[in-house]
Order: sequence, then C-alpha cells, then structure tokens
Amino acid sequence: MDGASFPLGAALVCDLRQTSLNVLADAFRAHARSPWCPMAVVLPAGVSETILEPILPDWGRLATLAVRSEEILPTYGEVAAAIERRGPPDRQAVIRYIRSRAGEHLAREVAKSLEGSGAWSAGLRRRLGRLDMPSPQHWVNLFRLSTHLASAMAPQSKTLEQIALESNSAPRTLSGWCAKYLRLSWPDARRRLGWEWIFELALRGTETPSSVVPPPARPGAML
Repeated sequence: MDGASFPLGAALVCDLRQTSLNVLADAFRAHARSPWCPMAVVLPAGVSETILEPILPDWGRLATLAVRSEEILPTYGEVAAAIERRGPPDRQAVIRYIRSRAGEHLAREVAKSLEGSGAWSAGLRRRLGRLDMPSPQHWVNLFRLSTHLASAMAPQSKTLEQIALESNSAPRTLSGWCAKYLRLSWPDARRRLGWEWIFELALRGTETPSSVVPPPARPGAML
C-alpha cells in the first residue's frame, strides 16, 4: 500500500487479530510515507498495547482498539473514538513531527515560538513568507487550535462555547482560526481525525482546502 497516496484527513487501520506482526511492519512503512495519517491498531483479545511501544512513531501514540468479535471489522466510529482517545498533542510531539517533515532548523524555531522565547531570524521569516508558510505567531495559534479541537472530540466532547470560555477566548476567535489557518469551518475541522494533518497543512503552505478529506464512510485505509 502506497502511503504517499493518502490525503490529509485519512486514517490508517491495521488489524492484527488474524494476521502477524509483519502486517504491522507494512503499516508502518505506509505510515512513514503519510505520517499525517493517524494510525489505529486492532489488537487481539487479551493482548496489551505495550507490545507496540518499541515501534511507536517518534511524535505520537498509536491508537489501539478492540472490537466485539474476531470476524467484525471495526466501524468508523470505533476507529475515530480510538484516535480521539490519544488526546491533544504536547509541544514536544508537535516539534518532533515538524522536525521529521521539515528538518531541524524549522523545528528549533517553532520550539522557540511555542515556548515563548527567542525571535525568528529575518532570513527565516523571508523564507517562510516565500513558501507561504505560517509566521511564528501562527504556529502558536495552530498549537492552541489543535488542543482546542481535541477538547471538542470524545471523550470530552466540549462545545465551542465551553472551550472558548475555558481558554479565555471568544468563540469567533477559535472559529476564525479554523477559517484562516485550516480553510475549514469549526464543525468541519472537528470532524477530522487526529492532529497531525493540522501541522502538515501548515507545512505545505499553499495546499488547497479540498486536500483535507471529510471523514469517510469507513476507515481511511484498512491493512
């Protein structure tokens, strides 16, 4: 399976109940080509997710789930719930993701922005401007937006108004960030799986909104 063909907003699902760990290796190869796709692993009954710890992606956790029967494929809702249970990314996860996609220099500068220390060089600002990539403040807002969107998903399932109140922001500010940075409405953005696609979209700069696919009728890819 060619991971390079997976769009933003897709998810990878690897079912280990009736196959070997070799399938998981294939899944990781596909994931390496499309790291913006969160990956869920269906584990056999009684198997702990700790067996996956040695092969976790550098920037985040795998989603693990179990289904009711050995014969039944997981539903989209079950996959979505497992991915949502990962919760929001922390700063280090975002920095590791950016490092894996864009290199050490940008990752180091984004780290400065997220930590509130240091100023970006004029040269880097010009380079990002030519690439139509976010400014330092944009990265800060994207990080905040990714955590707010995670709060809007299960198991918290908070409303836009609740999140705005808790973060001392106006609802229109958060919905405005979705429109400005993601080119999506708040309801559309909260229906996408994972957080990686948010930063991947920023790294691509000129990507069109249509590149972020809506939630499919079934998991994005079943291996």
